[in-house]
Amino acid sequence: MAAGSTKKNLTIVEVMEELKNIVDIGFPILIMGIFSYLKNMISVACIGRLGSLELAGGALAIGFTNITGYINYAHDEKTSLSKSLVPSSNKLGSTTTLWEEWGMLLRLAIPSCLGVCLEWWWYELMTLLAGYLYKPHVALATSAIVIQTTSLMYTLPSALSASISTRVGNELGASRPQKARLATAVVIALAFSTSIFGFLLTTLGRGAWGRVFTNDNEVLELTMAVLPIIGLCELANCPQTTCCGVLRGSARPSTGAGINFCSFYLMGTPVAVALAFYWELGFVGLCYGLLAAQIY
Repeated sequence: MAAGSTKKNLTIVEVMEELKNIVDIGFPILIMGIFSYLKNMISVACIGRLGSLELAGGALAIGFTNITGYINYAHDEKTSLSKSLVPSSNKLGSTTTLWEEWGMLLRLAIPSCLGVCLEWWWYELMTLLAGYLYKPHVALATSAIVIQTTSLMYTLPSALSASISTRVGNELGASRPQKARLATAVVIALAFSTSIFGFLLTTLGRGAWGRVFTNDNEVLELTMAVLPIIGLCELANCPQTTCCGVLRGSARPSTGAGINFCSFYLMGTPVAVALAFYWELGFVGLCYGLLAAQIY
């Protein structure tokens, strides 16, 4: 009995130690992400006070900026993570070795970058489609609020993803697969916990959250209708984003990019277009398309 108790205590200690390692890596990334997105959120909130049409214009501007600019942000972040997987040398190697290392780096960095960009580009596609709906200024204004909401919530899984990518890469590189599995189990548990928090935030606080950005009744009504759907999306999005970090840490970023492409463009887009335009659910239909992509 004493032996069983000791084993249990050791397991708890290991879990808490791994939790500390993940928090130590992820917390600075989380804080940096929150401050980065708060700047955009405050800008959108100020635009929203001017009216729904101005907020709709802000949504389009943010969308086009993200399409062209987010790839640079993702490239910098993912390249730095991928570069840690490339063995370094104190001596200058041959030209062949140099090109081999660059090839390895690009094989890791490009799919990692695309995996993030494919997801965020879909939100911009949703913004463009919202411009063809009935009362497009209302749909686009709501789209701006939805994108800011998801961006702020994305800081949590993004930090977890970066943490587990580093932890798994380090442990596998040190030939400790058991430690990598423990880190994965701990971070997935954290991901599910944060996804529940996101769901409760968007469901219970949807009225107050919408008023942060606008006082327009039509926009508020539509925002309150779609935020619970966005919360349901978060239940799947947070674990999915975190698991993509596991794939990057195990040098399989192309798998995550393929999953995002199939989920968002082969499943989410047809469902969103069909529900929004054929069944005339409008912007709510686009959000259901996002939900279909997340749970696929």
